[in-house]
Amino acid sequence: MFGALTGRASNSQPNLQQLPKRQPIKALASYRSLVVAGPGNVLVDVDYDQMELRILAALSRDSAMLAVFDREDEIGRDLHRATAAAMLGIRPEDVTDEQRGWGKTVNFAQAYGQSPRGLMNRMLVLCDKVISEAEAEAWRYTFRRTYPQFAQWSDDRISMSNARRRIEISSGRFFDYGWGKPDAYHGNQILNLPIQGTGADIGMHGLALIDERLRAANIKGGLILWVHDEYLLEVAKADASLTAEITENAMCEAFLEFLPNGPVKGIVAAKVGPSWSETK
Repeated sequence: MFGALTGRASNSQPNLQQLPKRQPIKALASYRSLVVAGPGNVLVDVDYDQMELRILAALSRDSAMLAVFDREDEIGRDLHRATAAAMLGIRPEDVTDEQRGWGKTVNFAQAYGQSPRGLMNRMLVLCDKVISEAEAEAWRYTFRRTYPQFAQWSDDRISMSNARRRIEISSGRFFDYGWGKPDAYHGNQILNLPIQGTGADIGMHGLALIDERLRAANIKGGLILWVHDEYLLEVAKADASLTAEITENAMCEAFLEFLPNGPVKGIVAAKVGPSWSETK
């Protein structure tokens, strides 16, 4: 069901998109371990790596972001790690997992136009880290200095959208401003909708390509779940390798359909297992 404003999928009864990846009570099995393949089958999980940030890099054509995604090594090809390194003045390979989380929080705060106070709250909730408003502003400034073409793109989009009173996304869809919304809301949505809307378009196109090509290959089974930038499939164990190859190629093609010059190195990776938790 495409229930979100941007076209992103939503589901209910049960809401598997919100199923936690980890079980907070260590003695119990993870929630995702309850999603298992039938006899003779396996689950194939394929997801996009940092999809929304790749969309952001493609839309803004920021050379620093694109350079990160063009790195050969997986650690270097991590925008969260690169941002944390810039924030802290250290090498990307020296960034800890905790510090990477700070970089991830700053990346998404800036991608969606959050204020310094918004970043402060996000850091506290997501990272359990208290920062001052001055620190939040300094990290925002470092982000804009590190990715100047993104900063210019975001400023231009806000000005253009305010002048036109509508928000456009890459596929040609647009959203008119609602009445009575505060300026802060529009600033946030001006950056949010193009990224999430483009991601939704890519996801729906990928969904169609995967289904079409699995049928053409006479593979029994197929897609059982789409979670934003991740697809979960159930197929016969003998078909797992071909299913992974077909799905990866279709997802990459779907991304390039909407963002022809987008960064696709290392963009998708498939994992196979008897349960959802064991595909990770």
